[in-house]
Amino acid sequence: MPDLAERLAARTLELVDIASESRDEEPLAAHVAAVLREGGVAVRDLGDSCVLAGDLAAPLVLAGHLDTVPAQGNRPGRIDGTRVHGLGTSDMKGALAVMIELALARAPFRCLFFGREELPAQESALAPLLAREPLDAELVVMMEPTACELHAGCLGNINATWTFAGRSGHSARPWDAENAIEHAAAGVLALA
Repeated sequence: MPDLAERLAARTLELVDIASESRDEEPLAAHVAAVLREGGVAVRDLGDSCVLAGDLAAPLVLAGHLDTVPAQGNRPGRIDGTRVHGLGTSDMKGALAVMIELALARAPFRCLFFGREELPAQESALAPLLAREPLDAELVVMMEPTACELHAGCLGNINATWTFAGRSGHSARPWDAENAIEHAAAGVLALA
C-alpha cells in the first residue's frame, strides 16, 4: 500500500479498536481530540462527546459520527492486505480517519465529530449541540459512506424558502401565462 493508504488503514484500525458504541463515545472523542492537539490542530471540546477541529473559521465543515452499533465479535479489528476489518470500519471510522488526516494536513475546513448517530433522531447529539452552538457554515458534508456516490441529504433536512414567479394571463389564452405552481412543481420534482 502507498504511504497515504497505509496511514489511513492504520488510523482506521486505531479508531476501530477504541470502543465507541452509542452512548459510550467519550473515549473515542477524547482520543480524536488528543491526536489532533498533538498534531498542532486547533480543537474545541463542545461537550457531550462532540469535538470541533481544524480551521475553526472555515466555511466548509466535514462531519462524522463517532458511535457504532453494538459489537458482534468484530473487535479488535485487523488489516488484511489492503482492507481494514472490524466494528465501524465503513460506518464510519474509515471516514473519521480521513477527517483526522486532512485536519493534520491543515486542510482549509472544520471537522465536526459527534456522537449518538446510530440511535433514534431524538437521542442524537447534533440537535442539542446545534441549538447551543450553531455552525456558521456555507456547506456541511456528512462523511457517511455512500459507495463514492453523492447523496443530497440522507434523512437530513434543509430549511429553505423558495420563490417561483409566474405571469398572469387570461383563461381563454392560458399559453400566454406562466403558472408559478407549475414552476414550483417542476422545482420540487427536480429534487426527487
